[in-house]
Amino acid sequence: MKVGHVGIIVGIKDKEEDPGKKHCEKSFALSYDANDPKLYSPAKITIGEKIRQTTKALWDTGATITAISHATAEHFNAVPQDFGVSISATGRNDANIYLATIELPGGIVFHDVEVWDVDLSDHGAEVVIGMDIIARGRLVVETVNGTPMFSFSVEC
Repeated sequence: MKVGHVGIIVGIKDKEEDPGKKHCEKSFALSYDANDPKLYSPAKITIGEKIRQTTKALWDTGATITAISHATAEHFNAVPQDFGVSISATGRNDANIYLATIELPGGIVFHDVEVWDVDLSDHGAEVVIGMDIIARGRLVVETVNGTPMFSFSVEC
């Protein structure tokens, strides 16, 4: 399997505790390079009427917020909904905050997500998926048949 290749997408399945009731779960699985263990996925970001598609959405369990790079924020040319101060290992910085829709593989969509405009030049990413999104689902990092994988799933 190639690095970053979308794997299994799960749809409707039976819930074990009630076999007659259907359970909806959306998920995706991607491989990653064990020598450079950064978890990237595709993502589509919509702010207002503009859309930006990226293959460089970095999944970061150490980030409490979801962030977009300065270049990505400039693409939207939108009016910020709010502003705040981002705090990272490199310091404190003022940041514009936008409301966005984030679409991930497997049909997973989050509406009205606060995305912070921060400097991501050290991350090699256009988007950082933070715990504000990760905590809404289940993130699993594992090795499957010798291939490093990560998967993310949410209930519908």
